[in-house]
Amino acid sequence: MDANGRYVLAPGKAYGPEKPLWHYEAEKRTDFFSSEISGAHRLPNGNTLICAGVVGHLFEVTPAGETVWQYVNPMVRGGILAQGELPGKDMRGHLWNAVFKVHRYASDYPGLVGRDLAAKGVIELPASQKGKTDLDQLNEQPRDNRDGPGRGGQADRPRRN
Repeated sequence: MDANGRYVLAPGKAYGPEKPLWHYEAEKRTDFFSSEISGAHRLPNGNTLICAGVVGHLFEVTPAGETVWQYVNPMVRGGILAQGELPGKDMRGHLWNAVFKVHRYASDYPGLVGRDLAAKGVIELPASQKGKTDLDQLNEQPRDNRDGPGRGGQADRPRRN
């Protein structure tokens, strides 16, 4: 950047840094992939908040790549999953617990002033309910073309396997 904070594109050079300043990858690379609706944000403490959106996985890693915390969204169309229960899939093969974006707000954020921020318990159902919710069986059939009824049409209704 120049003295005015504007990005400079030098003739004959690539735009941006020549190499990444930092990157993250899972120990098993296939465990960390999301084709869309994902993102990452550097936090004030230097850690990175990551949203693997298609699978509803939110987590924070240190600059050394250590996972500080993680959370898998238990909310799906039709209800709440039990601990350890996997969600069904929509017509694109995406899990029903997908998350579009994650953002961390500091406890002194003006929108939180006067709010009770004490933990209220878990959101997901107890593990004893695993396999009893039927939410893991809720799957849409993949569409071969876009000429059929729209998303709200009867042909697109999820069905239980």
